[in-house]
Amino acid sequence: MKKTVLFFAAVLLSVNVYAIDFNFGFENGDLTGWTATGQAGVQSDVVFDGNFSAWLGTVDFNYDDKNDFTGAAGVDGYQLNKLDRMIDVRGMTALNISYNVYTWDYIRGGVKPADYPAFEVYLNAARVIRVTAAGVDSTYYLDSTGWLTYSFDLTNYNYDYVGFVAFSGNTGDKYNQSWTYLDVAVVPEPATLLLLGSGLLGLVGIRKRRSS
Repeated sequence: MKKTVLFFAAVLLSVNVYAIDFNFGFENGDLTGWTATGQAGVQSDVVFDGNFSAWLGTVDFNYDDKNDFTGAAGVDGYQLNKLDRMIDVRGMTALNISYNVYTWDYIRGGVKPADYPAFEVYLNAARVIRVTAAGVDSTYYLDSTGWLTYSFDLTNYNYDYVGFVAFSGNTGDKYNQSWTYLDVAVVPEPATLLLLGSGLLGLVGIRKRRSS
């Protein structure tokens, strides 16, 4: 029995348990482990996976140019709203970034809306996602991309961490708000999945629900 316990302890130490410890999927219900600048937070109404997703930018469903969560006014400069952190990807095969961009901005007389871009993600300082308001909404009314997912392949990645930075908000004005809901997840290697199936790592990798 002692040898068995030691074996499982060694195996557990060899896999990534940071999904629980370091909250990169926001499932603590807060931004623990993240660095937030400007308007950013965590909510449970618009989620991709699990119980929580982050919001970034001036969330404004009632079209008053103020944040529904905080009352803060919209600002000019999408990079003023920022979420960033280092994500441990040891024992993982992919980093999945799911996002849902909302905007009130729209094309006026064929002219692109001001929020160009409205959302960007950088991994290790290289841009991997860019969404413009023109790519989301062509009318006066609120529209969104719906949930989309970008997958970063880690199979030949030779580093332990990925640097993650996301921006979302207005570009060129303080009005007709754009904002983003964001979720982040990792895909474990098969050995890690085997342990998950046996219940040894508890909550890692549990996928509960998806809604818009």
